[in-house]
Order: sequence, then structure tokens, then C-alpha cells
Amino acid sequence: MLKHHITTSIRDLFRNKFFAIINILGLSIGMGVCLAIFQYIYFELSYDQFHTNFENTYRVTLTMFKDGEESSQAKTALALGAAGKEEIPEIERFVRIHPQYFGAVITNPEQNKIFQEEEENVLFVDSVFLEVFNFSLRQGDPEKVLDDKYSIVITEEMAEKYFGRNIDPIGKILKVEGWVHKDFIVTGVLNSLPANSHLKFNFLIPMASLIETGEYRNGIWGRTNFFTYITVNKNADLEAIESKLKAMVDTHFGKSLAAYNQKWYINLQAVSDVHLRSSHLLRDLPSNGSIKQVKIFSLIGAFILIIAWVNFINLSTSRSMERAKGVGIRKAMGAFQKQLVYQFLIESLLINFIAAILSIIVAFPVLFVLSGITGEELTFIIFSCPVFWIGFTIVIAAGSILSGFYPAFVLSSFKSANTHWTNVTKQVSNITLRKSLVVFQFLISALLISGTYLVYKQITFMKNKDLGVDMEQILVVRGPSIVPDFESLLSRLNVFKSECLSSASVLTVTGSGTIPSRGHLALTGIRKIGELLKDNQETGITYIDFDFFETYKFTFLAGRPFDPHVISDREGVVINEEAVKVFAFGSPENALQQQLIIGKDTVNVLGVLKNYNWSSLRDAYAPSIFLPGERARKYFSFKINLSNIPQSIEHIQSAYIATFPGNPFDFFFLDDEFNSQYQADLRFGKMFSAFCLIAMFIACLGLFALVSFSTTLRIKEIGIRKILGARMRNLMLLLSKEYLILIVIANLLAIPMIAFGARYWLASYAFKVQVGFDLFIIPLIVLLLISIFTVGYRIYVTAKTNPVDSLRAE
Repeated sequence: MLKHHITTSIRDLFRNKFFAIINILGLSIGMGVCLAIFQYIYFELSYDQFHTNFENTYRVTLTMFKDGEESSQAKTALALGAAGKEEIPEIERFVRIHPQYFGAVITNPEQNKIFQEEEENVLFVDSVFLEVFNFSLRQGDPEKVLDDKYSIVITEEMAEKYFGRNIDPIGKILKVEGWVHKDFIVTGVLNSLPANSHLKFNFLIPMASLIETGEYRNGIWGRTNFFTYITVNKNADLEAIESKLKAMVDTHFGKSLAAYNQKWYINLQAVSDVHLRSSHLLRDLPSNGSIKQVKIFSLIGAFILIIAWVNFINLSTSRSMERAKGVGIRKAMGAFQKQLVYQFLIESLLINFIAAILSIIVAFPVLFVLSGITGEELTFIIFSCPVFWIGFTIVIAAGSILSGFYPAFVLSSFKSANTHWTNVTKQVSNITLRKSLVVFQFLISALLISGTYLVYKQITFMKNKDLGVDMEQILVVRGPSIVPDFESLLSRLNVFKSECLSSASVLTVTGSGTIPSRGHLALTGIRKIGELLKDNQETGITYIDFDFFETYKFTFLAGRPFDPHVISDREGVVINEEAVKVFAFGSPENALQQQLIIGKDTVNVLGVLKNYNWSSLRDAYAPSIFLPGERARKYFSFKINLSNIPQSIEHIQSAYIATFPGNPFDFFFLDDEFNSQYQADLRFGKMFSAFCLIAMFIACLGLFALVSFSTTLRIKEIGIRKILGARMRNLMLLLSKEYLILIVIANLLAIPMIAFGARYWLASYAFKVQVGFDLFIIPLIVLLLISIFTVGYRIYVTAKTNPVDSLRAE
């Protein structure tokens, strides 16, 4: 019988090619998209699991309590790792990492190749870095390449960039100008870093060279600028280690913390969790992922597959009348219902099996598009995993049986005596599960449409919000890292600015220690005069020259900007509204001439700025201050005339090269740089909308199945109504009313889900759009339009049918 069932199923597929194609198309697209989503999720969850000892490697994070407020950050003290290794037996190794903040200029003296490297490209690390993290070396011994404090390890991409192809870089010199100013010998070349590593870098420099500068000392606890990783014994108790680390901090640094009214708690974060579970941590490495997004895409993948299976159910039941007589004849010839159920389940398995094979073909272009959106080179590595194939087979088999059981039960339940048109129509039309499944499709579609609309509404809001800082027409040039004569730096800066302003296309120019989107130069404890150390408030500090406020068009609520001709202004500061609130000055006017203590210095408040967004709108307003620093040179910001941008850049470049020889000229536009912070949100929006469109396409197939079913049932009714004088618009309204009701029901059910989902996703943004009625109305409008176009043609064709053809048999 098995052979007979398979043969019969194949014949039925060829006999009804249209329905077979729609069934297989919907299922193959749904399965293919799910495969691509699953590969993306697998990739996201696989971060840092290529390290041999990843299960016992942890990043140390710091949770600080002060005045009842809690904050967690990824960085810890320099001394913590070494002290932990010495005092806690369960800790086997430790590694500290310090990024090269504000980047470095790296030069190949032999070929005079000079490049400005971003801060995340250059890392200072302990000598055991490549023993803890198993990044593969093309050349060099991982246990020795970082032993010498003047050694440097580079990636193969950097080897080609600085030395060219087919040239062995081992033993050659690279000059680094940044936190350190030294010549380093290349001792190792890394293969391309795995894409699923949360550590992204191009250069590794021994930590000893940084400590040697005197900026940091090995035993220092107060400077929390280091990422610390530890490896522990396999059976170690993590809670016990955290308690010991807390006790160790109290022993070494407890008195200092008490003076500042602070408490530190140490936590251990599995290295495999760093990529997806670090959104709550401040001062972290860039480009972390989000477990929230992984969960959302997991749900979308499941919904798409379920929608495809729902379509299969609807398409199968819509053909019930066509197959009813065949069922009746088989029963009359002695077939049992159980045998008929087997027949239809085998047919379901066959269709799902064909769709599963085609889904693998569909999955590759979907993954290619997904790779373009995410910027990662995604490949189907899951295909090499035997567990995947077992799971894939189980899911397809289970889905085939579950989606095929209902149609099989319906089709096999017809009685041979009742298989004429009227009785079949009555039996099939009384089934409500079919409509419930279509409501489910509309519900999921409403959620996806609403989600897509919300994502782009939030992104548009962030891009268009008044930041309190004028970024239009701002060209930013990186300041020089190589300064031959530091004593003459001020005169060089003045010459550079004067030369740039000699062009009519350059309106203003200013120097600063940092710029919007790049964070503050430093975070330090500041308090009002007369208060104790424990009252210090962590505040962002930025050094600027005297033209900064004019260039960026900050709004002053009280006071004034710095005046270069007033000597006392050099001991003044300008603060923002949030600082007024934090330091309890009462109002901007009351803050003027108040005094603050920064370290050992006392400064006067000269002005108060309206709150501004210095970084992403994910972050709330933070207290910050500006200090005058004539040698502020990390960045130069130019307000330029956009009528001739190439000429302006060429003029600035000529002045820069002449004033700061040996430094690479690197520039960007500030608004582009600021908006680049939202690339992760844009990628999420593109992926979300792409999957939404796919789900909508599959759902449209379900709509077509339902309209085909219902119009076939009512074709005689339509004929009679036409004979009695019904017009086309009346018939269109009559046949469409059913779908309009289903759409309204689905949208009503979706309202609480949309509200909850919107608040869940927006929770991570300090500045966000309001959840308004448009979030619920837009899906309804879109679904109505899609439904009209999807079912309109089928209804129109049916309504145009000659009533003589539909009533001839009567």
C-alpha cells in the first residue's frame, strides 16, 4: 500500500499542478528563509566558542554602587587581574586589554607608508594573550611573540597593507605614535580573525610598553581603563570566585572607595556571552550584538514557517470538494478511514519533502542578502553539523504530519453516501478552524508590519531630532599624533587655523579633545566646593579651544563662552543643564560663578549650556563640562561652505601637511559619523522589513487559498444573484466582507501584542518615539490594501462568470 499511496500522491500533484506549485512554493520559501535565519542565529550564538578553553574563560565586569545608584561597566582596574591571579588559587591566567584611545599613527619607515589606525584596531595586551585566546598565527609562536615589550603582532591584512604582498614582515620595524612613541619589531602575523569574535583588532602590542610610559603602574587600582579576562579551573565555583574578588578589592582599595562613598562588586561574564549580553555594560568594546534581536528573529523564523504550514492546510481543505467524490468511491470499494488518512499524510510528507529540498536552494540567495545587510560573510556552516540534519529532518517530519493531519482528517471523514455537491459544501463550510488559521496569519502579518513601521519611525526620529549641537557642514580632521616640537605646538596650531581660514570656503575652525559621537575625553569625579570626596559625581570632561562653541552653535541658557582675552577664563568651565541638576545648583543663573573641584583644582562656572546629545540617543543626558585647552588637537572641526567641497578639503589638506609633516590626513563629515552609530538599528530594520515582506508574500498565498475556496462554494449563489439583478460592486462587497471581518479581528487581537512588543524594543532607548494610534492603524490599512489586491482579482473573475455556466447542471 505504501507504494500505491506514493504513486497516487505523485499522480495527484501532476494532475493539480497549480495547487501543487503554490503549496511547494510557499513551503520552500518559508523553510528556506528559516534556514537562513537559523544560520544567522547560529552565527550570533557561536561567538568566541572557537577558543579552546572558552568554557572556562570569563571577562571581569565591575558594578558600582553610589548613593543608591547602580551602574555596571566592562572595564576594571589595572591591578585587579594580577592581584586575582596571585591571591585566588582558582584563577589560572589573566589577560588585560587596553585599546589605543583616539587611534595611532603607524609607519613603515623603510617604505614610508603611514596610516592612521582607529583605536579599536590597536590593543595593548598581556604576553599570554594568544595563549588564552586562540587566534591562529600564520607566522610566529603564540607563547613567545609578545614576550618582548617592543614586539608587535599584526594581522595578515596589515602585513600586506604596510609591507606589500610576498614580503616577509617578521623582524621588520613599525613605528607607533600614540600612547607610546616607539619602534616595534614584528614578531608574529595572525591569520584573518574569525568573524565570530567579539575582539576586533589589527595590532597587538605588549602591555609592558604601555606601563613603561609611567601613565599606568602595575599596582594601580583607581584607573578603571582595562578589560580584564581570566581563565579558571574547570570545576571552579564562580560565585566563590566573585566573592573572593570582592573581598580582594575591599582589602586593596576599600578605604579609597569608602572616601568616595562607593562600593565595587565584581562579576564574571562568560566570554561566549560578551557579544550578545553586554548591552547593560557601560564603556564596552564597540559592535556588540543583542540577544533581544536574536530572540525577535527566532520568533520571526518560527512565524514564517508556521504561516507556510497554515497555507498548506488552507490549500488542502480548499480542494476538499474536488476530492470528495474520490474519497466516496474509495470508501464504497472498502477503503477504511485509516487508510485514507495514511494516503493524505503521505501526500503531505511528499510535498514537504520536495519543499525541503528546494528550501536549501532558496536559502543560499536569502543568506547572501542577509550577509550584505549584516556586513558579515555568512556561510552555511550548519550544513556540516550532523545534529542539524537530524533536527531538520525531525522538524520537517513533525511539521508535515501536524500540517497534514487536519486536511487528512477532513478529507477522509466524508461519507460515501454524502459526497454529492450540497452535502460536501455543507460539511466543509461548517469548519471554522480554517478561518481561525487565516486570522492567525493576519495577526502575525499585523505584528510584523507594525514592527517594521516602529523601527523606521524610531530611526527617523533619532536622525532628525534636534541634538542641541549643529553638525551640518562640519568637516572633522584628525589631529596630529606626531609633533616634532611640543613646545611650539600652540604656534603651529595658530598657523594651521590661520592658513585654513584664509580660504573663503572655510567659515570657522576649532580644535577639541573629542567630538560628538566619540564620547567625552574622560570621566572623572567632580564635586562642589565645600563637599567631601564621597560627594563626587562622575562627569564627562572635554577640552576645547576658544572657537568651539561658535563652530558647534551651542545654546547658552546662562553665562557666556570662554574669552581668550580674559585670563581668569582659563580657570573656568562651562557646564550643561544636567550638571546643574546633578550638582544641585537650582537653576542655570544660580550656577554662574559657583565653584567646582576637579582633582586638586578649583574652577568657576562661566556658562550653562542647554542639554545636548553628545552621543547616541540610546543614552540619556549626562553631566558634562568643557574646559579651555588651547592645545586641544585630537580633532579639528571645520564649518565649511558646501558649494565647493573638494576645493575646501584640498585647501585644508595642504595646510595640514605643511604644518604637521609626517601625519596622515584623515577626515570625515560629522553628521555621517554621528549617524553611523545607528548602523546596527538600520541593519535590524532592513532584516526585519525583509522578513516581513517574505511573510506577507507567503500569507498572500493563504489568502488566495481562502478566496478560491469560498468563491468555489458560492459560485451558484453568485449566478442566482446575477440573474436576480445583483451588480458587480454588490457582489465584490459581498464576497470581500468575510476577509474584512477577519482582518479587523486579527488587528484587534494584535493591539496588546503590538503595545507590549513596542515597549519591549524601545526600552533600550533613552530618547524614543511615543507608542501612538498610528502603530495600530498602519497595519490595518496595509493589510486591507494587500487583501484587496490579493483577493480582488479572484473575486472579480468569479463574479464575471456567466451564470448559465454555473447553473447548467441544475
